[in-house]
Amino acid sequence: QVRIPIEIRVWARTEKEREELGQQVYDRLRSNQFGSSGVTTTANLHDFSLESAVPVDEEAGEDVVKSLVMQFSWFFITAS
Repeated sequence: QVRIPIEIRVWARTEKEREELGQQVYDRLRSNQFGSSGVTTTANLHDFSLESAVPVDEEAGEDVVKSLVMQFSWFFITAS
């Protein structure tokens, strides 16, 4: 087995929008994991995990871009 890390960053105009977009990404990836979709099963990806989600303000101030760095991982089942 090999653990495959994936990093996804979402950008938004507000903190609320950032959190909503982050939740949508998480929900989409989670709903495609083993047992609920053939997509990850066919690709031999199993054991989906959200490792971290770190909010980032790209600059100081009120009207600045907000981002969320999300790290996910899956196990990739290799042939023996």
